[in-house]
Amino acid sequence: MQKEYLSVKEASDYTGISIPKLARLRLEGKGCAYVRIGDSKTKAIIRYRRLDLDRWLEDNLIKTTGGL
Repeated sequence: MQKEYLSVKEASDYTGISIPKLARLRLEGKGCAYVRIGDSKTKAIIRYRRLDLDRWLEDNLIKTTGGL
């Protein structure tokens, strides 16, 4: 059975997106939806739902018909 909620490391491994890039996307409001447990922005526990990661990746899918 797969985990529903992934740590930042697990989300990074799952998506292939680096941990610093995931953090930057969170800060910029451009990343996947996530759960923040705790009040501190630097010490809070961050979790990503696998379903949200899949949707976010799908929403960013670019379909091409050729070219570069």
